[in-house]
Amino acid sequence: MDKANNLKLPLLILAIVLILGGGGFAIWMVTKKEEDKVPEQRKGGAAPPVQGRTDATSLYTEAELQHSGLVNKDSPDKTPEYSAVLMTSPDGLRLIRDRMEKIQLNKKDADFVRAKHKVGRTLVGNRAFSTAANKAIDKMFGLVDGATGGQYLTYPVYGKFEPDAAPLRADIENFLSKDGQGYNLTSVRHGGNAWWFGSVGLNLMYGNKSSHLHSADQIWWYKADRAGLDFFKLVNGHNVDDRRMVDEKRNGKGVFAAWGMYNLVKEWKAQMDFFDKVTRLEAIAALEREGLIRRL
Repeated sequence: MDKANNLKLPLLILAIVLILGGGGFAIWMVTKKEEDKVPEQRKGGAAPPVQGRTDATSLYTEAELQHSGLVNKDSPDKTPEYSAVLMTSPDGLRLIRDRMEKIQLNKKDADFVRAKHKVGRTLVGNRAFSTAANKAIDKMFGLVDGATGGQYLTYPVYGKFEPDAAPLRADIENFLSKDGQGYNLTSVRHGGNAWWFGSVGLNLMYGNKSSHLHSADQIWWYKADRAGLDFFKLVNGHNVDDRRMVDEKRNGKGVFAAWGMYNLVKEWKAQMDFFDKVTRLEAIAALEREGLIRRL
């Protein structure tokens, strides 16, 4: 009887340990599964503030796109008989500026203008890049929330009056404010991370959504992101070995720089400026039809 009692105690302790341990393991597994469900690019922060856009070409016929529908809906059918102001006068400039803002802040009007004037067209199939490089660029833009690679009207190209323009334009101007030669992968590259566009969540050096860039030593020892390095070489036209790419310098600067991407960002900025330009043209056309401004 004593032997039986002596045996029961260790067995009871073992059972308790197994129950508690098993429960703890089960809780750990459930927690781990929940963590694994979080997309990698979302860890450590919210989604980028700037997203892709709507491709409105399918909403209009070709004939409709050739004629602006931005005339004030309350305007009379015929030109009113009050005196129009000169478009270059202070009042005329104010009217144009106000109408531009009204157009860009109205999503339907903004989409119409972008579709009509093919805003963003030069960001797809640009002749400055090889076919393979253009495909890589399409894939990069396709990583932006709401954008579709190869469909330029869905790309993040915003006018100056749109709320999304400010953070994106700040990233673009910050990137272009530095010398293009400094965007290389050697140890003498630009400091900071101007190549990271937090506004849209894009790494312009690697063409991905990671905010990390490997050091020259990591690249030299083949410990860097292979896909990212291949993107850098393809878009910037560098068909060289990794070690040569990070070692070779001239006049204290890395030889193999991101000039291809630098010029793409310049074109990106140019397309945002183009959107403002055509918005102004549409604003003037609408105001003239409404009899509010005149050219002479």
